[in-house]
Amino acid sequence: MKTNRSLGKSEKLKSRKQIDQLFKARKFITDTPIRLFYELHRTEVAHGDESANNIKVPLQHVANVQVGFGCSKKFFKQAVRRNRVKRLLREAYRLQKGPLWTLCQATGCKLTLFWLYGHNQLPSQELINQKVGNLIQELNEKLSGKLNA
Repeated sequence: MKTNRSLGKSEKLKSRKQIDQLFKARKFITDTPIRLFYELHRTEVAHGDESANNIKVPLQHVANVQVGFGCSKKFFKQAVRRNRVKRLLREAYRLQKGPLWTLCQATGCKLTLFWLYGHNQLPSQELINQKVGNLIQELNEKLSGKLNA
């Protein structure tokens, strides 16, 4: 199956409410200097059963995986540098997102992600690619175990 390697508008996490909920859930994995916050939502709701983790969303309007990127002003005072780090994170995720997409499509779930860079030195593209790949693989294994259990 060929994976779409673009990062479209529907895939971007923009809702402040969703971002706040993601940070409140406090589910994350770390591969220094990157921290990946994640939350799994089941889109299939049984009749009359609506809990906090289940949402009703028209599937044609929202992507299975929504993602946001951030870099702290504490580490990079200049916006140019923060934007560069976010651009590197976006590019690395865009190229390696395939396993997460296939997992969400196969199980019918919705995944919300937020990538946060937390170090005071500008990273190289190779370092970011390696760390993002490790985190995607770890998250994929964790979610596969959770969904299959």
